[in-house]
Amino acid sequence: MLRKILLISLLLASPLLQANGANSERNYTGVYACKGHNNKVGDYVFSLTLKANKANSHDEVDVYDVSGQTENATHYFGRALAMGNKMSLAFRISDYKENTFGVGLATFKYHPEKSWSFTTQYYEPGEEGGITGTEVCSFQATVATTTPVAPKKPAEKSAEEASPNPN
Repeated sequence: MLRKILLISLLLASPLLQANGANSERNYTGVYACKGHNNKVGDYVFSLTLKANKANSHDEVDVYDVSGQTENATHYFGRALAMGNKMSLAFRISDYKENTFGVGLATFKYHPEKSWSFTTQYYEPGEEGGITGTEVCSFQATVATTTPVAPKKPAEKSAEEASPNPN
C-alpha cells in the first residue's frame, strides 16, 4: 500500500517538477522584430537583440545585454534584468547627446510554436516630460553564442611534395 501511495505521489508531482525545471532553464536570448508607438514619433518598427550575460546572472536573476536598431538607424544599447516572465530594461539611445537612459518593463509570453514574444511599457526622459510608449516584440532568430572557429592551417608538405617535379 505504501508503495502505491509513493508511486501515485511521484506521478502526480512529476509535472510540477518538470514545470519548475523549465522555469530555471528560461532563456530570452534572440533577435526580436518589434513594433512600437510613442507620444512623440507615433508608430515605428525596429529590431532588438537580447543576449544572456551568464557571468552576471545568478540564482533566479538573469542579466541580458540589449542592443537594437530602428528603421532610421537609431541605435539602442543597455542591460536588462529578468525574473520569471518580467524583464526590467535600462537603455541608452544613440540620438541623445546626454548620457540619458530610458527604462522599460517587459512581460514575456511563451507560444506553442516554441517562441517568445513580449510587450514593453517604457519611458525615455527628455524635454517637455519625456516620451512614453509601448512595444510588442516577436522572436525571430537565435543569437549565435559560440566562439568563431579559427581556420585550419594548411598541412605541411612532405619532402616529396615540396620538391619540384622534374618531369
